[in-house]
Amino acid sequence: MNKKIRAFYAIELNSEVRNAALHVIEQLKICEWSEHVRWTPTENLHLTIRFLGDVTEDQLTQLNAAIRPRLANIAPFSIMFKEPRLFPHFKKPRVVAAIIPHNDALNALAEILESCAVAAGLEPEARQFKGHLTLGRCNKSFPKRTKLDSIPFSSKLPVTRVSLFQSHLSSEGPTYNRLAELPLGIDN
Repeated sequence: MNKKIRAFYAIELNSEVRNAALHVIEQLKICEWSEHVRWTPTENLHLTIRFLGDVTEDQLTQLNAAIRPRLANIAPFSIMFKEPRLFPHFKKPRVVAAIIPHNDALNALAEILESCAVAAGLEPEARQFKGHLTLGRCNKSFPKRTKLDSIPFSSKLPVTRVSLFQSHLSSEGPTYNRLAELPLGIDN
């Protein structure tokens, strides 16, 4: 039997962006509403491009084989982050996130991962991809119509690869193991 793995594709943060995100989180933690947020541990900060859910090892092998040659057509690029805000909307937030302004290369990357996932038999994503870095998850008790103070997040993240992660869920929260790295702009 082919074992199921909870997996996702993501962009890892470098130390500069990770430290900038940690600085922003520390500033947000002093806000009166912060007790209603489960803050992302520093080691878990990443930019999810495509969540796969529970997939087999065979599906992951098929996905990576389909994705690698298509990533050769995407040159390395950079991502900028905007100040944090409630996402997807301040009236009913699910997360506190640093939003990524429109980025053609990032959107092309997300489209490749989505089309390959669907071709491998996974359900299409219900929502359109909107790049964001999750800083914390809002509890159901999060106060409605909260507005965030402006906190600058001025880091630039160079993107040279996409990583495949396995997610292990536990009562202490998720832990992630990198399973593969898929480089951009390189014939594989």
